[in-house]
Amino acid sequence: MFRKSVPLNAVTLFSVLLLSLAASASDKRASDSDGKSPKSGSEKASATPQGRPAAIHRQLVRVWVHNDDIYPYVVRVKPGRILLVVENRTLTDITLIVERVLPGQARQLAARVSAVRKAIRVNGEFVLGAGEYVFYEESQPDVKGTIIVRPPL
Repeated sequence: MFRKSVPLNAVTLFSVLLLSLAASASDKRASDSDGKSPKSGSEKASATPQGRPAAIHRQLVRVWVHNDDIYPYVVRVKPGRILLVVENRTLTDITLIVERVLPGQARQLAARVSAVRKAIRVNGEFVLGAGEYVFYEESQPDVKGTIIVRPPL
């Protein structure tokens, strides 16, 4: 019912020693790769491992299109890459238009995202510079939302 305590023998001690050495070596490698210690020239050459592209930062903007409304009314983002996710709640094909608003000039088309075959969700990726943009569903140009793109202070 009770187990007898097993005395530590040389094999057990050797195994514990190897495991602790392996753990300390992996901790050292992790601290070396976080930029706190100097790196050799070959390590400085590539910031990301080979075969894996660097992560691209993109901001998520989600828009819901209903039969008679569009939501949100105002979105604020920083300049750069935008991932626009359009949620189609109309049960029809839709096209979301994004146009740049320039004072005293006609609007310029910045993006067009279409949901065909009554798709519920569609994504579009594009780059927005600083400024103001309006978005609307193509068949309802009077129902609009605004994207305000402001650079960080």
